[in-house]
Amino acid sequence: AAEEGEPEEEAFEFWAGIGEAFISIPEGLSGIFGTLSDPMGVSMISGDEAAVAEEIEADDQIFSAMRSRFTYGGAQAYAYLLFILIYFPCIAALGAIVREIGKGYGWLSMAYLTVLAWIVATLFFQIVVG
Repeated sequence: AAEEGEPEEEAFEFWAGIGEAFISIPEGLSGIFGTLSDPMGVSMISGDEAAVAEEIEADDQIFSAMRSRFTYGGAQAYAYLLFILIYFPCIAALGAIVREIGKGYGWLSMAYLTVLAWIVATLFFQIVVG
């Protein structure tokens, strides 16, 4: 018997938990698909760069500065993003790699990832731009 003032614990029901888990799947998926269409949480369809910059708390000049540096447009920006996503990670991760597999293979992995990133980014840019 439970002491006075303490709520009694509910009995665990396995199938009820499974049912609740399946019921929550559509709600979770709707959140994923919503973020795919607007990953930063800011609708950029309007084209009002000042409003978007204010929403993400960035300087209003950032979009014009980015546009002036990526003279070939979106293809150049995507190639840059591909390079950044593939090349060797931060120095702490490189230190962990060196500690785990040794200096030689650590430097080899750094060179390999940098060359791979350059090849992928260059191929993407050349294929898209022509």
